[in-house]
Amino acid sequence: RKTMQPHEDSTFFPFWIDHEIAGPGRIRLGVSAPFLESLAPEGCEAAVVGLELVAEGTRLASGDSLGLLHLPDRAIDLRAPFALTILARNGAVLADPRMLRASPYLRGWLVEASIELK
Repeated sequence: RKTMQPHEDSTFFPFWIDHEIAGPGRIRLGVSAPFLESLAPEGCEAAVVGLELVAEGTRLASGDSLGLLHLPDRAIDLRAPFALTILARNGAVLADPRMLRASPYLRGWLVEASIELK
């Protein structure tokens, strides 16, 4: 599992990527625990109250919106860290976005995708 470092442009957020669990030619992408922790004021826990993700089959270029992470006071635009095609969305985390904080690396993954290499 690899955590991507934030890009100089603050619209790029750190994700974790797992290329083994999703199967051949697929990756699983999620939001890293350190990033989720960075959303909360000091000494508080960031409550995730909603999540929107693009539809399966959507092709994204690097920097395109992957979805929105809703917090009580704002929404965070999640940007694709590289070109990819969405193969599957995690319906469980869409139904209960609190899973992102409770289990970011297991049950709280966002999407499975294929990477667009060019």
